[in-house]
Amino acid sequence: MERLKIFLLICSICFFPLICQGVSDGGIKSYISLSVSFSKAVPKEGDEVIIKVKVSNDTDKSIKNIHVEVFDGQPENGQKISEQLISEISDQDIGVIQVKWVPIKNGLYCIYVVATAEGIKGEIFKEIPVVTKELYFAWRPGKKETNDKLKYINVSLANKENVSYWKEKGVIPCVWKGAGKGRKADEYAEYLSKGIVEIGAEGIMLDELGWYEKSPDDEESLQGLKKFTQEHPEVFTTVCVCGSLKPELCNLTKNLYRKQGIDLLMLESYFNYQIPGFNTYTRYAYFDQRIKMARDYDVLSNSIMILGINNSKLGYEVTAEDLEAQFIYIRREAPEMPGIGFFLAENEEISLLADKLCYKYFISPVVTTWDRDILFSNYHPTAGEEISIYANIYNIGGMDAKDIVVTFFCGDPRERGKQIGRVVIPILSPKEGVPTGIKKVSTKWKAKKGYQQIYVQITSKDSNTTILEGESKRLIFVR
Repeated sequence: MERLKIFLLICSICFFPLICQGVSDGGIKSYISLSVSFSKAVPKEGDEVIIKVKVSNDTDKSIKNIHVEVFDGQPENGQKISEQLISEISDQDIGVIQVKWVPIKNGLYCIYVVATAEGIKGEIFKEIPVVTKELYFAWRPGKKETNDKLKYINVSLANKENVSYWKEKGVIPCVWKGAGKGRKADEYAEYLSKGIVEIGAEGIMLDELGWYEKSPDDEESLQGLKKFTQEHPEVFTTVCVCGSLKPELCNLTKNLYRKQGIDLLMLESYFNYQIPGFNTYTRYAYFDQRIKMARDYDVLSNSIMILGINNSKLGYEVTAEDLEAQFIYIRREAPEMPGIGFFLAENEEISLLADKLCYKYFISPVVTTWDRDILFSNYHPTAGEEISIYANIYNIGGMDAKDIVVTFFCGDPRERGKQIGRVVIPILSPKEGVPTGIKKVSTKWKAKKGYQQIYVQITSKDSNTTILEGESKRLIFVR
């Protein structure tokens, strides 16, 4: 908990708008403040990102000829992206510049802005992650004080009062829509289309579809939703799924071959409701059902799990340990899922932890392997025979992993297991689609008689890389 508090303090320092002061020609002490925002919170390689810089004149006189420079990296050795001049900013007013930037390589970028005028110099920087594939971090947001601190949110419920706020944060703002109970298909499609463009939103968040026994109303809703997605492909369509995921919803969702339909299925899996509400001890069974159905219908890459992080009234509160365990389970059991979502940002401490874990388990390099990925050139060797042992190593994250060390052992390395090989992977890059981000490595081994347990361990010195359960093992019998 202390680490979390320190992390939040650092974030508040790093992202607070920098206030700068100097002395103008008239001898009056002057102040300007800078802020930076991005049109996309988590862009991909090759995406066009609009960097918006606001220069606030906090003095009682106008400031002229404000020179604004934008850099990728520190001004001393970074690459200059743009250089613009704001001719004048009146007293207590704001000047704005916009810069087009296309990052061609994934990684964590630090954008610096330097503004100078009349003896005044202001600087500010802000980090932005660039990934290799589309990632979605969807929220039912909370209070503005908490929302301000969320760094990686990029899909959010919105309304006419806050849609511009979310756009400023690089978020896809989605209008709330309800299920079409009592509406015919055409009527429901028309209802779904209203109030989006009018307020400047870019998507809808349909709350919620799901049933135990499908009714005629449910069928009308499905047909209305299908018609809406066909008539409005430009609208980012998300559907919150309550209860078990059904084939009918899967068949309305985009996949590799289906180019029209729901953009993102948001599968509600709330520990804080399921455990007390359904009296369940098998909490992950709800995850498994949704994952299996989405995978069976080839829509897992357009589905994300929605976790309950709000203060449940049913008596079960999600702790930090619960939350991270859910991330790990989802990443191991459904690595194809392109993100995660949350309901509801009430508890600021847990909400900010969830935001941080989005980076750790989705955005950063995430390297893992499974027992099934240890392979042998001969599965029935004789003692003394030299065989090859292979291991598939995966990067399921959003950025390149560097200098990954893969070590092979015969026997448990914690119990004097013998090292039999070591391989370094210089770069392991995830790309759009599945299953990319795989590297097969190998070593030679002179087989030893009897049952032998072969272990593979993954390590990295890069603090930006997440090693996700980086040990696998497989038994082989040597005659």
